Amino acid sequence: MTDRVWVGMILVSLIFSLARGRGEALTNALLQGSQDAVTLILSLTGAMCLFGGLAAMLHDCGAAGKLAKLASPLLKRLFPDADERAQAAVAACVSANLLGMSNAATPLGLQAAKLLEDGSERASTGLCTLVILSSTSLTLLPTTVTALRMSLGAANPYDILPAVWLTSAVSCAAALAAGSRLRRLEHRHGGRKR
Repeated sequence: MTDRVWVGMILVSLIFSLARGRGEALTNALLQGSQDAVTLILSLTGAMCLFGGLAAMLHDCGAAGKLAKLASPLLKRLFPDADERAQAAVAACVSANLLGMSNAATPLGLQAAKLLEDGSERASTGLCTLVILSSTSLTLLPTTVTALRMSLGAANPYDILPAVWLTSAVSCAAALAAGSRLRRLEHRHGGRKR
């Protein structure tokens, strides 16, 4: 579906630029945009390697495990039906997101999701909660955004941290509250599909 949207946008741009006699401007914009994209990717690659190495060191030195241990009382309340293996997988996924390691959080989240499945056709409460946590992702160190700001020459790429902490905490809390409210409504209506 997304590919159709992109092709549609390109065709509409092409038609309008040719209709207005601006085909050369479109060609120049396409070439410049492609060049800028490659430059951005190369500059981000170095920064992502730096942050990936830092994240690996934090994991190897046990910081990720300590974050998981700190989060475990809250996670036990959010995932009361999860067994010990599932709790550990969820904690690993959440701590990877806290450290801004989204590349590591994705496979950890998939592993946790498999452990939270209950075998029914409907998603379990724990699985829905995991999706909420992974989507809103409370973040302490936004490595990707920081790397992007560094590559674009921001004087202080970390000055966004208070805003990131506040917005990620609020969005995560709001999503968890909405999920909790929907679960209560579902239980009140006897678990019927709506």
